[in-house]
Amino acid sequence: MDPYFLTQKLRAYAKRIKVSQLEKCLSKMGEDISKETRRTVDDLSKGIVNRLLHGPMLHLRCDGTDVAV
Repeated sequence: MDPYFLTQKLRAYAKRIKVSQLEKCLSKMGEDISKETRRTVDDLSKGIVNRLLHGPMLHLRCDGTDVAV
């Protein structure tokens, strides 16, 4: 299977989970939270997803001659 296709599918799947969990979290925090707090929580969720996907993405992009990190 095409590595580019797999990385796109994996990123889309991770994004759906992130959005779902972010909405759940923000709804529990209530309507009165500031935009800055919302942005901070969103940045945190993006950072977690990016960290989790970094290793698998490197392996998918590897052509077999690179040393995996």
